[in-house]
Amino acid sequence: MEIMHVLMTEHRTITRTLGLLERVGLSVLAGDAQAVLDLASLLAFLRDFLEQGHCRREEAALFPLMEQCGMAWGSGPLKVLAAEHATGRRQLLQMQSLLGELDRGEEDARDQIFLEIRSYRDQLMAHMRKEDQVIFPMLQRVLQRVGSVRKVGCKAWVHEPSVPGGLPPARFEILGWLEGRYGG
Repeated sequence: MEIMHVLMTEHRTITRTLGLLERVGLSVLAGDAQAVLDLASLLAFLRDFLEQGHCRREEAALFPLMEQCGMAWGSGPLKVLAAEHATGRRQLLQMQSLLGELDRGEEDARDQIFLEIRSYRDQLMAHMRKEDQVIFPMLQRVLQRVGSVRKVGCKAWVHEPSVPGGLPPARFEILGWLEGRYGG
């Protein structure tokens, strides 16, 4: 499976999860105690899906491919994408920290969590749009000119389709369960 196709497929899973994240966040904001637990589970899923799969795949395969296609690490698209990955990691950590504050009885953390969820969603959606609409088509054009990924020297990249995002299929059950509870 071609890397850009895999990443775009994963973007659909991330988009689905971000919609769910916002719905769970609204329930947290409304004072739903179960939603706090569900948010912790959903943040753990996102962290694992992104860090064990999607972002790791981008950083290990896509970024080197972009560099081999003539993009410099220190500037331009690579620098922006890497910075956005770092921002997303910080935002996930911040949401987890705010959950800890909420667990300690700091009720004003509810508003902050929801604001962080919105910021995270907006940043990640913009990041994926940039990849899907600009970066991937640009790389496709370059690769069509040179003929293949191998000609630009990209290391072989393997993705096991039965394990989406690098996680065992059972890890995805949380999405279906939470969608049943919060709509989907």
